[in-house]
Amino acid sequence: MLLAACSAPAPDVYLVTLDTLRADVLGVYGASPSPSPHLDRWGAEGVVVDEMMTTAPLTLPAHASLLTGLSLQEHGLLDNGDGPLAPQVRTLAEAFSERGYATGAFVGSMVLDSEFGLDQGFDTYVDGFDTTHSNGRLLEHSAETVLASAAKWSDERPKFTWIHLYDAHLPYQAPAPFSDQWSDGYLAEIAYIDDQLGEFLDASDRPKVVLIVGDHGEGRGDHGERTHGLLLYRSTLRVPMILWGEGVAPERVMQPRSTQDVPATLWRAATGGDFGRGTDVRQSREELVKGATVLPEWHWGMASIGVVQDTKWRYIAAPRPELYAWTTDPGETQNVVEQYPEIAGKLAAAVDIPRSARQSPDERFIALGYTEGWPLPAQELVDPKDHPDLPERFADLLDAQRRKPPAEAAIALQAFTEEHPQVGAGWWWLSTARLRAGDAVGSAEALVPLRESGRSLPLLQLRDAEIALALGNPGEARTIAQALTTGRPGFGPGWAMLAESQRRLGDCEGAELSVAEGLTRAPDALRLRVIRASCRELRGDFAGSREDAEAVLAKEEDPEARLLVALDDVRRGDFESALPVLERAPDSPSVRTGRGLAYYGLGRYELARPLLEQAAHHDEKQALYCVLLADTLLRLGAPADEVGKWLLEAEKRQPDRADTHRIRSAWHLAAGRTEEAVKEMAAAQAVNP
Repeated sequence: MLLAACSAPAPDVYLVTLDTLRADVLGVYGASPSPSPHLDRWGAEGVVVDEMMTTAPLTLPAHASLLTGLSLQEHGLLDNGDGPLAPQVRTLAEAFSERGYATGAFVGSMVLDSEFGLDQGFDTYVDGFDTTHSNGRLLEHSAETVLASAAKWSDERPKFTWIHLYDAHLPYQAPAPFSDQWSDGYLAEIAYIDDQLGEFLDASDRPKVVLIVGDHGEGRGDHGERTHGLLLYRSTLRVPMILWGEGVAPERVMQPRSTQDVPATLWRAATGGDFGRGTDVRQSREELVKGATVLPEWHWGMASIGVVQDTKWRYIAAPRPELYAWTTDPGETQNVVEQYPEIAGKLAAAVDIPRSARQSPDERFIALGYTEGWPLPAQELVDPKDHPDLPERFADLLDAQRRKPPAEAAIALQAFTEEHPQVGAGWWWLSTARLRAGDAVGSAEALVPLRESGRSLPLLQLRDAEIALALGNPGEARTIAQALTTGRPGFGPGWAMLAESQRRLGDCEGAELSVAEGLTRAPDALRLRVIRASCRELRGDFAGSREDAEAVLAKEEDPEARLLVALDDVRRGDFESALPVLERAPDSPSVRTGRGLAYYGLGRYELARPLLEQAAHHDEKQALYCVLLADTLLRLGAPADEVGKWLLEAEKRQPDRADTHRIRSAWHLAAGRTEEAVKEMAAAQAVNP
C-alpha cells in the first residue's frame, strides 16, 4: 500500500485514428509545405514508424485490427458493414478496463457505429449516427464535434480514450481558414484535423501516452486509383504512426510494421506489460507484413487481392502478380516479378486472402449512397488494376444520370453494362432509368441478369411492384407488396409500395391503415408520410395533409410533399408562395388546377382561364371551378351565354352556393339587369350572411 501511494499516477492513454491519412502528406514524413505542425512536433518528440502498413484499405476492417491486434482472417471483419465483432475477441479497450481504466470512444463515421461491435470493452461509446433512411441522414461528425464530446468526458480513474477523426475522407469540406490556405481539399482537411487535435491534446496537463495512426491511405491518382479499397499499393496501405508522451523517447523505426502491432505498442508504453499478441514497434519483429482487400470481388466482381511485404520486397497477389523493390522503387512503378521468380514464389506462399462467403449487401448502406456494385457471378475474375477507377467512374455515372433525362441516362448505363456485365448495380440503375423514361418493359428486361444470379434482394420485389404500377396493374403491385411486407416487416419501402398501390386502387382508407402500420415498423420511412398526406388531401383533411407534408420537408426535399403544401397555400389564399412551386412541379391535373387557382387569385385571368376549364371538365363534381371560370370569363369580356353556361353548371353541381349567386349578380349587372342583380345578391346574403 505504501509503494502504491508513492508511485506515480497511471497516465491517461489516447489512441487517435485518423481516417484516410497517407503518410507522405505529413511534414514528419518529408512533405513540404506541411499541413500538420502539431503532428510533426509530436513526431519529433516521440517514436515514428517510417513504414507502417495497414491490414486493409477499408475503415472497419482496418480498425478491427487496430483495436485487437488480429489479422483480417482472425477477427473476421472484412468489409465496411460487416459485424458485429465476435464477443470472444479481446480488444484493447477490454484490456485497459480490466486494468482499472475508464474507457471511452468517440468516433466520427457511421462506418464505426457501435452496431459493428467495436464498442466492446468501452464504458462510453459516442457515435450517434442515423443509418435508417437515405436523406436527411447523419453519416459523419466533424473533428470539432468529436473532440468536443471527448473533452466533456470525465472520470476520476485514469482514462483510455479512442478518438477517430473522419474528416480527411471524401467529401472534402474543411472550414475556413484551412480551405482558404490550402487549394487541395485533402490537405485542407488534414490541416484542420491537425489544428483541432493540437488544441485538444495540448489542453490537458495530465500525464499521457498518445498513439496516433492512420487507418488507411488515399490513392490520390496513384496507379489510377482516386480513393481507396480496390488496390493494395503503398499509397493506400502506408499510414503514419506516432507514439508520443510520458516516458517515450524519440526514435525512428525503419523496419516495416503492421497496424496489428498498435495494441502491443500502446499497452507496453502505458503499462510496461505484454498485450499478448503483436509486438511493440520499438522491438524487433521478424514476421512479414500482410494485407488484403475483398472489395474488388465483393463489390465489383473482380478478384480479391493480397499483399506481403518484407524489408526489401512487396508482392501483390492478383490475377497478374506484381513484385516491387519498394525501398528503391517507393512509387511501385517497376513490376519485376518475372526477373525474380524465386523471391516472388516465396512471398506468394505467405499471402493470406480471406475467402469467406459474402452475405447479401446491407440495404441501408446502399440507401445511404455507398457505391455498391452488387457483383454477379463471372467465369473469370478481372484483375482490379485493369479498372482502378471503376468505383469512381460508376459513382460519376450515377451522379450524371440523376441530372440527365432518363432516356439519355439509360443509353449511358446500357453502355456501362455492356462493358462491365458483372456489375449488378449497373443493371439495376439501367432498370431504374428505363422505368423513369416510361419503358416499363425495358426496365423489367434489365433485371434479368440480377434474377439469373439467384439474388433475392427485396429491392427486386419492390421493382416488380413499381413496374406493375407503371403498366397500370395496381392490383398486382398490391399483391407483391403484401408479400414483401409479410416477409420483411421492417422494410419501409415495402409498406410505402403497399400504401401506394392501395391509393392507386382508390382505397385511401386501406392506404392510410398501411401507412400507420408501416410507420410502427419503419418510423423513418418518409415516403409513407407523403402517401398519407396525399390521401388526406383527397378526402379533404387539408390540415392533416399539410402536417404530414411539412414533417417530410423538415427532413428532406420531396417534390410531392412540396406540391401538397403549395396546394394548401392556394386554399389559404397564399398564391405568391404557391405559384413558383406549382410552375416547377411535374405536370398533373392537380398541378394544373393549383396553377389555375393561383393565377386567378393573383388576377392573371388569361392564364387562369384554360386551366380552370380543364379543372372544371376533369372534376365533374366540383362546383368551385365552374364558379371561378364564370367569373374569369366575365372579367375577360367573354360572351354572356358562355358565362351563363358555367353558372348553370355550378348550380347543377351544388345548388344555392353564395359565390354562385354573387357572380350571377355581377353577370346580370354587366348586362343592365339591375333588378335580377339585386335579387341574386340578396340570395347570396341569405346563404352566407
